[in-house]
Amino acid sequence: MLGSGLSHHMEEVLLNSHAGMLHDDYRHEAYLHAITNAVETIHGRGEKVKLLDIGTGTGILALFAYNAGADVIVACEGSPTMASIAAQTFRKNTFPDKNQKLELKQIYSTELNEAFSEYSNYFNVIVSEVYDPGRNGHSALIPLL
Repeated sequence: MLGSGLSHHMEEVLLNSHAGMLHDDYRHEAYLHAITNAVETIHGRGEKVKLLDIGTGTGILALFAYNAGADVIVACEGSPTMASIAAQTFRKNTFPDKNQKLELKQIYSTELNEAFSEYSNYFNVIVSEVYDPGRNGHSALIPLL
């Protein structure tokens, strides 16, 4: 149980609907390489990496950034259920003694302007997985940025 009040069956259904994305090693490697490259490039300029993950889902892209050494990571997820899963993922895979900030915000991407007015021109890396495991398989979402 994830602590979200979901039944075990509902958790399985939700995670199974994301199984294709979760087991897509080729896509994971591409994201991992791109995020690691961005972190190294920005650190190489002597700057802090401030990454925004829009629609974090299970939190895998945020974890890639965390493991690559991003200084500040803000992960946003509109679905309360997926935000709960991401929170559990972060708890199990991060270390509080690291000098990094990983923050999870349960908001939809359409609310970003209001929620991040204090972050205007703050983030120097933005990541987002633009595929959604809809009823008929993966379907491209319309990017909001």
